[in-house]
Amino acid sequence: MTGLGGRLSGGYGSGLRLVEVGGQTVGFGYLCGREPDEQRYISANRSGFDLMAAQDGQRFAQPDWTINTGVRYDLPISADINSYARLDYTWFENYQTAPLGSPNYTPDSSEVPSQRQLNLRIGVDVGSFDVNFFVYNLTDEDEGALGGGRSACTNAECSTFNNYNMARTINSPMPRQIGLQLAYRY
Repeated sequence: MTGLGGRLSGGYGSGLRLVEVGGQTVGFGYLCGREPDEQRYISANRSGFDLMAAQDGQRFAQPDWTINTGVRYDLPISADINSYARLDYTWFENYQTAPLGSPNYTPDSSEVPSQRQLNLRIGVDVGSFDVNFFVYNLTDEDEGALGGGRSACTNAECSTFNNYNMARTINSPMPRQIGLQLAYRY
């Protein structure tokens, strides 16, 4: 697999399309990636301080493991009309944006929690038109990365610190969205 900046990562992916299973078309795809465990600091900062946690060769902090998978089931209604149902799932594990002991470590906001999202789409293809009902974030996941809290720590554990930001923010996933879509493919 190739990531940003041409970085090669360990991982694997597969796709499978089964045609005419009991008269129906079934599709399935799976992607799993993992980066090396070696952690180091990288930065374009010219002051000599490394300000970001990243895995070996990465340009920014990111999770070691991510999983994206999807399943689509097609059910032909006639020669020109096809119905389908599609389910997509995304997950990534928690990770640190700044590791313990680095200059920008903030124990209240340096960890990005694991996140998951499940999306559903049910539709009908009629010639070049696609009409579908969709639900993004079906389970209404709302846990996200926090901002604020302690910073400018004077020791590695941040038991003493120079700054405290009382304004806490959360970078949560997109809230549940429900809609109807009409698309034309030319």
